[in-house]
Amino acid sequence: MPGDHATERLTSALRALVGVEDPEALATALMENQGAPGPSTWSVRGDGVRINDGEYSYRNPADHFALPPARLDRVSAALAP
Repeated sequence: MPGDHATERLTSALRALVGVEDPEALATALMENQGAPGPSTWSVRGDGVRINDGEYSYRNPADHFALPPARLDRVSAALAP
């Protein structure tokens, strides 16, 4: 399953940091049906900042809840390959 690695990492984090009774079950429940809520296209603006056009993306400058420009710049720089 594609989410197995993410579930394993979340299980480890829950076990180490939260102390829940059954971290594996909680991680599995949290990861169910995770994924993009619809199509999105990634692009790089002229200034090098990576954005996308996903309907619910914090990195879509057109969304009303998008990251402020300076924070979007920092996030893009931090996640750059």
